Amino acid sequence: RVTIPPRLRALLPHAFGWTALAICLGLGWGVSDPRTRIPNYSDVLEALWGINLYYTRIIGLGQWPTLDPNIWHPGGLWLGSLGVAPSIFLVALPIRALTGNAALTYNTLTLAALIGGWAAAYRLSRDLVGVWPAYVAALLYTIVPFHWERVNGHININLALAFLPWMALAALRWARAGDRRSAIKAAVWMGVAWGVVITFSLYAIWWGSLIAACAGIAALRRPWRWTLTLILAAVVGLGIAAPSLATFFVSGRAMAQVGDRM
Repeated sequence: RVTIPPRLRALLPHAFGWTALAICLGLGWGVSDPRTRIPNYSDVLEALWGINLYYTRIIGLGQWPTLDPNIWHPGGLWLGSLGVAPSIFLVALPIRALTGNAALTYNTLTLAALIGGWAAAYRLSRDLVGVWPAYVAALLYTIVPFHWERVNGHININLALAFLPWMALAALRWARAGDRRSAIKAAVWMGVAWGVVITFSLYAIWWGSLIAACAGIAALRRPWRWTLTLILAAVVGLGIAAPSLATFFVSGRAMAQVGDRM
């Protein structure tokens, strides 16, 4: 009979989780050289264009990129109306500055989003099940088609999905809170996560609303003052996301006026 030392036994599920993730990334990524290859074309090209444009305007010219007059001339393209939010290009700036390469920047961000989403899903699942099932759940969350196929250009969705499990974890902590102070703390963290996710993708308004609604249903048996702490989560979330929301709506309105003139 083979006896496995307790410390080694404790490391086995972590080794399994990381190895399984590495195998999936190695087999499914399909990028031999991240400096010159991208997972696909289509929307990836828009992301690469945006990475270079924001870098050139902000770092090179010291200007905030609001409008590109060369697209849809003479009205131009209001950049805040793009599906890839300006916040993503801002996150990409230091990577682009360090690497000098838009393709490597995109690949780095996408891989970081996938690994971050996997880690967040593991942390959420670990609060519900054991270590082994948590790693399986995290892997499934990462490779499910809706998530995995976003490497083809939807970096906004991938980054949003990397933070969404943290909001779900905060909602779970809120529903389980034993006192109002703990509930308020969890509500604040729920709002922070929701705000970050909305900043990356406006779809998160609905995703976060669904998570908040589930938390609210779980709290139906709580005192009404307890449930009011969910309003705090909404205030924090929308406060963090306000600049992105304002940019999108202002740019969208400007684009509508451009369309009317064309």
